Amino acid sequence: LVARPKGAGKTPTLRKQCETSDADALVIVDADTVLADRNYISRCVQELFRNAGVASACGEVRPLTLGRRRRMADAHPVARTIRSEFGAGPKAASRWEAFLEALTVIYRGGLYLFLQRFVYDGHLKLFGSRLNPIGCAVAYRTARLRDCFRYAQPRMGDNLSHSEDIFIGHYFNWKGWRNVQVSGVRCDSIEPTLDRLPGQLFHWSSSFLQTLYYFKD
Repeated sequence: LVARPKGAGKTPTLRKQCETSDADALVIVDADTVLADRNYISRCVQELFRNAGVASACGEVRPLTLGRRRRMADAHPVARTIRSEFGAGPKAASRWEAFLEALTVIYRGGLYLFLQRFVYDGHLKLFGSRLNPIGCAVAYRTARLRDCFRYAQPRMGDNLSHSEDIFIGHYFNWKGWRNVQVSGVRCDSIEPTLDRLPGQLFHWSSSFLQTLYYFKD
């Protein structure tokens, strides 16, 4: 456990783990993400080493709703204790907040389904790789992720565009390695509310365009 008084940021932390770890694989799970299937990690790591050309593996993602977060907090005894003693846990949403979240979940849930079952699955069948892994819950081959940071460090430092998983995925494809999507396992991630969604979409889209600039091929 590495605890810091102030967050260093995801990309610098990931780079440092690559430099110091002797593990064959690193599994990265964001703080706002829950692994919905108990075998998520084992399946991703299994696919990571099934083929010599694979550099990253991830499952499918779905929106993590406020109602489900509340049910999870109520169902787990440790979470219930923390909630009762410290007041931590999902807070009750106003009707307006619940309405905004519902709209976001409808939009993002449908988009995820279309992308993962049609676009990304098509990428895998046509090219053997998707453009980039899902950054909120992904398994990387440590040596190949280390190569990515070694390439990027003298050129752009830790600024791997606005979304590091997009840059890393494009780097792997550029090197001829593969990003695979594992069927049958899922993670759930908290989505931005509708009022924050335009900023998040700009964040992801600009990262994609920045990455295309670095990897024109």
